[in-house]
Amino acid sequence: MDDLCIEPLTGIITASFNDYGSGNGLYRYDGTSWTHLTDWVPGDMVSYHNGSIAGKFTDYGSSGNGIWRYNGSWSKLTDWLPDSMATLGADILTGKFSNYGSGNGVYKHDGASWNRLTDWLPDQMSSWGNRLASVFTNYGSDGNGLWINDGSWKRATDWTPTKILSWKNDTLLAGIFGNYSSGNGLYSYNGSSWTRLTDWVPTDMVILGTNDLVAVFKDYGDSGNGIWKFNGSSSSWQRISDWVPEKVSSSGDYITAVFTNYGSGGNGVWKYNGSWSRLTDWTPSEPQP
Repeated sequence: MDDLCIEPLTGIITASFNDYGSGNGLYRYDGTSWTHLTDWVPGDMVSYHNGSIAGKFTDYGSSGNGIWRYNGSWSKLTDWLPDSMATLGADILTGKFSNYGSGNGVYKHDGASWNRLTDWLPDQMSSWGNRLASVFTNYGSDGNGLWINDGSWKRATDWTPTKILSWKNDTLLAGIFGNYSSGNGLYSYNGSSWTRLTDWVPTDMVILGTNDLVAVFKDYGDSGNGIWKFNGSSSSWQRISDWVPEKVSSSGDYITAVFTNYGSGGNGVWKYNGSWSRLTDWTPSEPQP
């Protein structure tokens, strides 16, 4: 679940705060200042590719709980609460529901209505361009693993990555594996085969620019813990911070990181685009269930 997300095209940062000097709630940072969108704190949120966001609210007061979309103003998409969400392209939202009136499973919202893609419940979902990548550990007779939906489902591997994300303009899918037959580590998938980028297992990863991956390592051996950048052109690794963030997010040519133990630099939300700069000394709240 996300307490900080970045809109893919605009680069605008949205973050929720439970202990913020100007008041709790959901805030948006446009590169210059923070704007208060609502004083309710979402339990999860994702960004669409057209600049809007979707938030899951579990304590929204008289307006009612459910999924709400913000695109200049708030509108409710459903009063059911998803376990997780992902966006596909500009206007499509997918949600995993384990307590949905019409039946459990993965649903797609096309801006007007919800349609079920499967009645199985994935452990995680991620957009891969206009495709949905989902990891299943209890998929029944069809088998566990990573499955891709582009109108129909097909299995990319029977191993289950701990995180997946789209890379290199949606031509590759990156996956973190901690229990993979070919060896643990960080892999990329081109639609037919897997390539290992490192045998170390990161705790998180995001995209920087078009070609680069940024990974967080907490047990990287002699090379040291921290945030590392993988150059997709030269296939080389570079450490960009020896501090370990609580969370990293990305948009286009920069990433943001939340630090709660940053030493002399100070805690808060930091931005990296070749060098580090602090956006705020407040730290976004943990998502609410």
